[in-house]
Amino acid sequence: VSELYSNNLQNDGYISLGYDDILKPDYKNLPVPIKLNKDIINIDGDKNVFGDAGGITNDISTLGCPDKWNNHFLNIVSETTTGSQDQGVFISEKTFKPIIGKRPFMVLGDYNIYKKLHDWGIDTFDDILGDGYKEKLPLDRIKWIINTVKELKSHKNLPILLYKLKPRLDNNFKVLMEVALDNELKLDSLI
Repeated sequence: VSELYSNNLQNDGYISLGYDDILKPDYKNLPVPIKLNKDIINIDGDKNVFGDAGGITNDISTLGCPDKWNNHFLNIVSETTTGSQDQGVFISEKTFKPIIGKRPFMVLGDYNIYKKLHDWGIDTFDDILGDGYKEKLPLDRIKWIINTVKELKSHKNLPILLYKLKPRLDNNFKVLMEVALDNELKLDSLI
């Protein structure tokens, strides 16, 4: 988020960012928490974290405000973890939201997150967004995200491009539902 601000991209989309009162990371003078205007409040999600999601709602079960969701091209996911460079990978609901909401996405997460998505059959739109996720260091992946946002900002017809991507976005949704069902069946077999 600080790189979006330092590259003057904070007004080219919707940004939210909670804060961490325990670890107290360097927010580089960002105005945390950064909340979305007129965003929904997810009472159930907030209860799950005892109302402490760093000053923003803990929306684990919706896409948020429909007006905002339907008014963007790209979803940038800042995953819970970014440090794992081995076989480990953590994927939260944040990565699933753009797939469910049928939007192209970029993820700043564990190094192998894209490998896992590809293994499932998820299209990550490399032909449009590039493959900077292959960079080992999170800072290099951040540069890829910033450069891609800058390039997309100059694109004249993102709504038309989004429309053309609809079959791929629909397929991603279908694939994710199949993965979810497969995992549900695996869980049921354990019980």
